[in-house]
Amino acid sequence: MTKAIIYCRVSSKKQINEGNGLESQESICKNWAIQKGYEIVNIYSEPGISGKDIKNRPEIQKMLKFLKTAKEKYTVIAYDTDRISRNTADFTNILNDLYSKGHCIEIPNNKIIDYTSPEGKLVSTIKAATGQFEREKILERSKDNMRAKLKEGYWILKPPIGYFLDTNKTSQSNRHLLPDEPKATIIQSALTKFASAELDTQKDVADFLVQQFAQHNLPIPKNIMDMVKRILTEKKYTGYYSYPMWDIPEIKGHITPIIDLRTFYIIQTRLKQKNRLNNKTYNKNDEEFPLRGILVCPYCGKKLTGSHTKSRKYPYYQCQNKDCPNRKKVNISPKIVHKDFSELLTSISVRSQALELIKQNTLRLYNNQIEYKKNILKQKKEEIVKINEQIQTIIQNTFSTKNLDSQTRSIIMQQIQKLNEQKSKMELECSIEKKDDMPFDQALATVLYFVTDLAGIWSKATLQEKRTILSIVFTDNLYYSKDNKFQNPPISPIFQISDELKHSITNITEIYNFSDKVPDREKNDKIKDEKNTKSGTGCDPHKSNDFITKMGVNNHLVP
Repeated sequence: MTKAIIYCRVSSKKQINEGNGLESQESICKNWAIQKGYEIVNIYSEPGISGKDIKNRPEIQKMLKFLKTAKEKYTVIAYDTDRISRNTADFTNILNDLYSKGHCIEIPNNKIIDYTSPEGKLVSTIKAATGQFEREKILERSKDNMRAKLKEGYWILKPPIGYFLDTNKTSQSNRHLLPDEPKATIIQSALTKFASAELDTQKDVADFLVQQFAQHNLPIPKNIMDMVKRILTEKKYTGYYSYPMWDIPEIKGHITPIIDLRTFYIIQTRLKQKNRLNNKTYNKNDEEFPLRGILVCPYCGKKLTGSHTKSRKYPYYQCQNKDCPNRKKVNISPKIVHKDFSELLTSISVRSQALELIKQNTLRLYNNQIEYKKNILKQKKEEIVKINEQIQTIIQNTFSTKNLDSQTRSIIMQQIQKLNEQKSKMELECSIEKKDDMPFDQALATVLYFVTDLAGIWSKATLQEKRTILSIVFTDNLYYSKDNKFQNPPISPIFQISDELKHSITNITEIYNFSDKVPDREKNDKIKDEKNTKSGTGCDPHKSNDFITKMGVNNHLVP
């Protein structure tokens, strides 16, 4: 009997409070296991956890650890691929790990996909990429809303020390910053005393804060000096603020001030006179260095920085790790790096012939799934009607029969109860018909347009859009040197699969269906085992290197 593990996940706290999501997923997966004749060994559920990063999900980590050391083979059942992960790289890695250990995965919502085939890998990868694309757009819209609120004067980020967000406001996005007593009074006194030179140094301010916090039984932070530096340079205590990261100039916010602007400027003058703070600014949004944050030194592995010479005339990508033995070699002009990067994007873009083939087969597979799901839904609705008729017949026969004993009535009521339970399960399955936020053909067209002209899109993109492109195209940092350029760039699975497909196909016009070219592995393995048995060289295929190779990363290549 095949052993199965069920995995369920919802990311919304509202779904948890209302009791929706996890129960329906678990019910559908259990019914799938029962229909297949599987033995359910364990159920892993994660309520209210995002599918963005696998590292912050303890239950799926437990499941993968169990499957990694398990001696038996298991089938993992999940309602949909995005329940496993909404990150393209994570989903592909999980899939490869499962199949490399001899396990497999089944998705009731995608019943006809074989994840060991090129089509299965392509469809699942595009679906994961679409989910990742939608998540990036949601994040972008969220930042736009936050930026708009900041421009209106509402501070929606973490309040500074001594303030709290007004919880009496009905709208959470329109809350004012109010003084948090007694912290606000203590900080006000410290700022005033430092401006009047009653407290001469930052150490004096720290000692004053420690003394006052202790008198009021307030917790004293361990990094008290860092807190002092933040307090002395925090302009929100005057009711004004700016946010250069999002190009928001200084404005007067909905903040109750505890000091005036004159006191604040006196404090800044005293800090500059005594050289207690480093006034050098570091612009993280310099459009001259769009690859900063992803380029790493090929010698020490540390991230390269982007900076100018002292005259501000010549920009360079540099390695500033003092322990790097070859840091002086890594001093490269952005023009050279960006030219090589543009060539890299051109090389990994999907060719038009392979693109059309991918598009046709993906849409065909998706339409087949939709048609299959419609037929199943139709059958379930017909079964619900039959069950209703059967219940009505039993009730009519019961009322027409006189002098029924209590035991017979109990049997009839149990039969009606079973039929109602069966009907409720079918109605639940019919009601949980997932509706995608974006039509599949539109999402597919968006993704395929993106993968065909990476270099062109990159050249016209803004800095924020370029960062989004980097997060989609590459799964890790890029090693770069003058001699070797970009060595073994860690590109996303969708480009890996497309590249393998286009290099595997020799004559595009003769191929119209990937599945026609995929060998029947079960049949071939059976023939191979029979030959080995006759020759006396038979062995367990699950222990052979050939089996591990087939179930590993390269099992989707078209021969």
